[in-house]
Amino acid sequence: MKVNSFFRLYACCILVKGSKRASITDTQRFCLYLIPLDLYNILKDGVLDFNKLKQIYENEILNEYLNFLEENKLGFWTNHPNNFPPIAPVWDSPSLITNAIVDIGTNIDYDFSLFVKELDSLGCKAIMIRFFEKKEIKQILKILNFFEYTGIESIDILLAEYKDYSLGELDYMIDYNIRIKSLALFSAPKTQLYRKGDDSMGNILFIAEKLNLNSCGKIASNNFCYTLNMITESMNYNNCLNRKISVDIYGNISHCPSFPQIYGNYKINTLQQILQNNNFKKIWKMNKDHIKKCRDCEFRYVCLDCRAYTENNELDASPINCKYDPYTCRWN
Repeated sequence: MKVNSFFRLYACCILVKGSKRASITDTQRFCLYLIPLDLYNILKDGVLDFNKLKQIYENEILNEYLNFLEENKLGFWTNHPNNFPPIAPVWDSPSLITNAIVDIGTNIDYDFSLFVKELDSLGCKAIMIRFFEKKEIKQILKILNFFEYTGIESIDILLAEYKDYSLGELDYMIDYNIRIKSLALFSAPKTQLYRKGDDSMGNILFIAEKLNLNSCGKIASNNFCYTLNMITESMNYNNCLNRKISVDIYGNISHCPSFPQIYGNYKINTLQQILQNNNFKKIWKMNKDHIKKCRDCEFRYVCLDCRAYTENNELDASPINCKYDPYTCRWN
């Protein structure tokens, strides 16, 4: 006989119900477990009442469930489950903009220094810079110098042509700027990781496919993110577009480079002016629970969304590049 009668899920373990099965995401160990809907229904409040369930379930089934939970260290036994409240499913940030994408062509036709300063003033922490034309290393470093005295913590750089740069130049660029999270070179002979950095920073990747303006929206399990920040943001907002802004090679401002709607141009408008447009921010609140197919998926809070490429171009339709079917539990 067990001394404690209740099994309580750890607060960091998040339950999500899908159409045919459910998931438990451990946001401290950064992993996800798939479970049957029967176990989800038992645990949906985060508590398993052993004495009650042993009168309903056969010992073999109940013991199988308990062994699974205990072996994966997903909770603990207690007589006072209400003393351990769940984590509130809320998300917020002091940043008005958390991340940005900037496309750079042959020339930059607006004040890039002013743009970086404004991003910093809005609290932006991460930026992706996509170079579609060849830039000398010294030109790229000059652009990176604008970020030197900012609070921007992470820079992803995408370069269109692998053949334009030597390995020494790439290593120098990473060593020169500790803010670079990744440096990706496209049109390479094969896809491979050339340099693995420390703590997810300073990676250099070679990618066989070509870089194009529409390179986004690919859904795959190896891109899932199991952090509490990702899950709580996904519960409340669109995890791709929330507090994101983009500027294309012409200075046009939108949600992301793949969105057709333009809300202004940085040669005329400030980012602050764009944020005052309620139509720009409206899509931020379209979370996965409002999206067809996604709302029935057990992976919906760990999977990055895409609103630019959807089935039949409908705003509330599932991403066209998602090959997972939550109704059959198969990747097509």
